[in-house]
Amino acid sequence: MKSHSAQKLALFSSMRYVSFALIVLRGLMVASILGPAAYGLYAIVIMLQQQFSSFGLGVRESLGVQLANLKTTDKEFTINVSSALWFSVFIIILLSLLSWITSSIENTLEITKYNLHIAFQLAGITIGTEILANITRARGMLTTVMIAELSYASISIFILWFISLSTSASEPLLYGLLFSHILMFLFYLAVHRKMAFSSFSLNHLKEQVRLGIPMLIQTTITTFIYSSGHYYLTLSDSVEQLSIYSFAFSLAIAAQLGVQSVMWAQFPAMVSVFGNTDNSIDSNRLIYNFEERVTKLTYSFFVICLVMMKLFLVILISIFFPEFIESTDIVVIVFMALYWPILAVSEATLLLARKQFRKLYLSSGSAILFLVFSALFNFFNFTFQESASQSTLAAITVCFANFIFYCMLKYHGGIALRYSVKDILFNICKTVAWVSILLGCYYSNLLIVSIILMFGMLMLVLKSSVFKKRVTS
Repeated sequence: MKSHSAQKLALFSSMRYVSFALIVLRGLMVASILGPAAYGLYAIVIMLQQQFSSFGLGVRESLGVQLANLKTTDKEFTINVSSALWFSVFIIILLSLLSWITSSIENTLEITKYNLHIAFQLAGITIGTEILANITRARGMLTTVMIAELSYASISIFILWFISLSTSASEPLLYGLLFSHILMFLFYLAVHRKMAFSSFSLNHLKEQVRLGIPMLIQTTITTFIYSSGHYYLTLSDSVEQLSIYSFAFSLAIAAQLGVQSVMWAQFPAMVSVFGNTDNSIDSNRLIYNFEERVTKLTYSFFVICLVMMKLFLVILISIFFPEFIESTDIVVIVFMALYWPILAVSEATLLLARKQFRKLYLSSGSAILFLVFSALFNFFNFTFQESASQSTLAAITVCFANFIFYCMLKYHGGIALRYSVKDILFNICKTVAWVSILLGCYYSNLLIVSIILMFGMLMLVLKSSVFKKRVTS
């Protein structure tokens, strides 16, 4: 895989941030167009699309790992690329067939409002596009990826806005989104057309699937944890509550764009550092130093996000999205639910880099177990039902599930680095205390005092090692 200068990587990360920001803006635009009565139905299709990514059999996840150690001039590189290209075409055809079958079933059962057939079509095109995007990055064509992602974000906004001029139904907007994905796939296909007919190898494809399945399982489970609130509210048949929750979800993701972009840029370096070291004291110290920098980044963005939400969240929704004003009470809960795993991103990457998938499964499985336990005891129906809405209860439950996920990641990651259980628990408690103080500042009615305290904690994180772990031999 071709290496790149720090300046080019920084530019790529910045452009990706802009693309993500445009996509979030698109989501908010769609929410404004559809309103609480229909936005939830649109959002559930997007959630299903992500869950249906399991049909990709982990090829998009493993392809980057396989190509990382190959030169673009190697025959093995070309064979892997050609095999993945044809696999992407096969997946699109397969999911298009499933979409046709699902559409017939939906018409028969009269459940067309959920648009499952569009979710299958979106999933197929998305899987194929992401496989081709990974190939493009592996070939060192970062400028091409930047152009593709920025163009997709801009074109999709324009197409959805144009469609909204004549209709406010969710299905035409979803088809507009599908058309945008198709354009992006065709663009990447044109870029790699000469490699498509090189030399397909079933054995190479099998190896891609074999390497990708463990990563796919973890990705699918994690996506399910994030999406569980949407699924519950869908089953409850409360479209308005689903819309409120989905809108809060979109705002929470928007608040995390900064840290997500930075983590994406840091990920290759993290995998390299964590995966190419042993358990010696020097190696653990190297990992610790890198992990501490990443941890400070995640903590810093957490504070900045809370400050921005404290200053602008209520004003933003009140002025531009008054029909979603109920979501202001749950945005921070959803934000925290999504942020817990980010606070343990170093430990998660360490386990992934060292291929300790069983520990990743145990970590995410514990969160799934909590969700199942909550469902079995009818958590949503009788707990706090007099004082909280269904969307709020969904957000609280997902937040608790992701907190368990966070704790398990910290534990297994710490054990992998040979930390003592006492040290691991101490660090978890410190983080919980730190987060609790910040959230207390956020919910305080004293605006100026809250902002000053939060910025004070940000300076503490940046200038000290309050959260420093003791490396043991």
